[in-house]
Order: sequence, then C-alpha cells, then structure tokens
Amino acid sequence: MDGSMYWRGPGKESGELGDAPWWTSGAFPLKFGAGDLKVKDFKFLGYTLKDQGPEFHFQAGTQEVFQSVSSSGKGVAMKFRLPEVHSDVQVLTDSAAQWKCPDGVPSKAGFRIPESKAKEFTLIVQPKDLRSVDAGKTESRSGAQPASPLSNP
Repeated sequence: MDGSMYWRGPGKESGELGDAPWWTSGAFPLKFGAGDLKVKDFKFLGYTLKDQGPEFHFQAGTQEVFQSVSSSGKGVAMKFRLPEVHSDVQVLTDSAAQWKCPDGVPSKAGFRIPESKAKEFTLIVQPKDLRSVDAGKTESRSGAQPASPLSNP
C-alpha cells in the first residue's frame, strides 16, 4: 500500500488496503525482556510527518517505540526506533510471509536483535511467493505462530 498521497493532506481521506494481508495475527511482533505484552500495555502517543511519511509513536509496556513504514519491492519495510532500549529485542515472525532483518540473528521464533543494534533496526516483510531460493542469514523461516507487524496495539 502506498499511502503517501493521504499522508500529505489533513487526514480526511483514507487509503485502501486492497486484498487481505499476508500476515495473519493481531499479536505484537516485538518482545522486550521476558514478558508478553497485553492490549492494555499499549498506548498510542501520536505521529510525526517526515519526508518519507508518518512515524508512529507509541508506548509498548515501558518501552517507547517509533515506527515508520515504507514500500520495499512487493512488500513493506518497517523501521523501528527504540531510543531507551536496554535489552535484546525478540522479533516474532509470521510463517505466511518472508521476513528479513539485516540487524537480526535468526531464531526459532523469528529474529533476535542484539541490544547493541536494537535502538534502530528495520524489518522487511514480503509475500511468501517471493521467497529466495538462496536464503541469506537475515531471512527467517520460522514456523512460529504469526505476528502482525502492523497490528494496532
């Protein structure tokens, strides 16, 4: 989805999502520390319009999160900024899509972002039919339960 034409205006028009998404769960894909986050643990704090589009700002438990979304080939790139992160971040991936994370270390559930790289990282999600035959070290083949990167906490 290219929503840039809607981001420039006053917000009165809505973009259309089109077909059903190729990620399937409403779960939040990032884990900080040991606990799972519940819906009550999220608070939307607004957004800022940047040259590339909006950057969303929210609280996930005690972690402040900034997220921007842009197109990446036939998928989306989600850039996360976690200015006050003090631990590794676990990224839960969806087995119905192809996930890449240049700063992540593949794990059974998706990726582990080392604390040293967790302040700013990017996830790239593409439909599964684009899966590369020669999967690099930054591609997840997780069979974990799906997690939606764009779920509204």
